[in-house]
Amino acid sequence: AKENCPGMGRLFGQLVRIGHAKLQVLGRDAVRQRRRLVHVPDRDHRPENPPAWDGTTPLRFKSDPKSYTYHDAVMGERSSGPEVIDDFILIKSDGYPTYNFAHIVDDTEMAITHVIRGQEFISSMPNYLNLYEALGFDMTRLIAHRVANDNRQSDGYSAFPAEVEQGEQQLAVRPNARGLMGGDGDEAADRAGDTNLPLPIFAHLPHIMNETGNKKLGKRDGAKDVLDYVRDGYLPETLVSFIATMGWNDGTEQEVFSADELVEKFSLDRVQRSGARFDEKRLLWMNGQFIRDLSLDELEQRAEVFWPNAARSADPQYRRDVLALAQDRMKTLADLPTLTSYFFTEPEPNMELITGNKQLKKQSESERTDLLIQVKTAFENIDNWTAESIQVCLNQLLETTGQKPGMLFSLIRVVTTWAPFSPELDKTLALLGRKTTIRRIGTIDHN
Repeated sequence: AKENCPGMGRLFGQLVRIGHAKLQVLGRDAVRQRRRLVHVPDRDHRPENPPAWDGTTPLRFKSDPKSYTYHDAVMGERSSGPEVIDDFILIKSDGYPTYNFAHIVDDTEMAITHVIRGQEFISSMPNYLNLYEALGFDMTRLIAHRVANDNRQSDGYSAFPAEVEQGEQQLAVRPNARGLMGGDGDEAADRAGDTNLPLPIFAHLPHIMNETGNKKLGKRDGAKDVLDYVRDGYLPETLVSFIATMGWNDGTEQEVFSADELVEKFSLDRVQRSGARFDEKRLLWMNGQFIRDLSLDELEQRAEVFWPNAARSADPQYRRDVLALAQDRMKTLADLPTLTSYFFTEPEPNMELITGNKQLKKQSESERTDLLIQVKTAFENIDNWTAESIQVCLNQLLETTGQKPGMLFSLIRVVTTWAPFSPELDKTLALLGRKTTIRRIGTIDHN
């Protein structure tokens, strides 16, 4: 907006010259007092003989109240009466434009063809349309465009006074990439009052609801800044796909979309009008999908800041092997310390992982000790310490001990990692090494 401030200043002057701007002659306290007593439209308090605007006083848009009917690419046909249109501030006393004016200039300067906002801006649309019209945007140079599916097609837009006859067809403005001040700024500002400029397509998106879906998502519901999610180990592409698919789908069962796929498939006509529930579990699942799709080189680069301290001085190839093993189990990059710290430092035994396990808590201490002695002996007799050999040994132990995998494998995993979850057991033990694995199995006798 700052880059376009000179152009906005010229357009303010143009609005003054064509009679669509007025000075705010009441002081701030007087305005507050008047609004406190009764709601009176600002258009009812227009100065009769205002002084020339010198840039030090708020400047208001002098509205021309009328009815509008327009097509919203998501919400469908919308109508409003003249009573909702009022004079509003265009430029503040500090000389800076308000959003209500700046966004129209910026959007047009940047050749924005689609203006997509939250549904809270629907109530402001009549005022925006009134300002568009005053600035010389084309409200009547329309092309016929038949809109199907309850006027929800995304390739057309209609905005026109209600008295214009529609007939059997919806009228739509063709989007255009021409800038409001394209070319010479002064020349464009001089044209602003009498040049027919094309309107963009407007769309208002429904609210994002909390996890239960009964109210708009807010900080009390755990809503966070997007950058907070990135700091918590969520990938940017996950957030893009997750947000895009809240309240939208392409008509298939596909749930995860790359940026290229979204560019190809996304359309406003498939955005639902009701609010979409923010499902944090789905976000976590989706992030795991994107992490698994990363190449190891890409994952290594992105995970650099998430390694536990003990891993930073480790051999780079060993650390890469650990990362490759952990990749399939990672749901966020922040899972890396929990999934890998036991590869780089001796874990502290936590008996709650045994006593809190539905299967393991059924065993007595002596039963666990006897079982681990058998495991230790079997591991010591493995000739070639590889994941394949370890898996063969584990399968043999199931037969010789008579235990179920949920009991035997869980016990081995806990006493070798002391982590709540870990990658595949055979590959984990292979990467830990024979010496470390056997030593850790032996420590259970002392806990």
